[in-house]
Amino acid sequence: FLGDWISYYLAMLYQVNPTPVKVIDYLKERLSNYP
Repeated sequence: FLGDWISYYLAMLYQVNPTPVKVIDYLKERLSNYP
């Protein structure tokens, strides 16, 4: 959660589009299926 805010803040600071990376979202979804 904190990392998300830091990433967002840095993206705003450097004027970069902070859209989520689809590959990371996919990996998180796959890994969440394991205990």
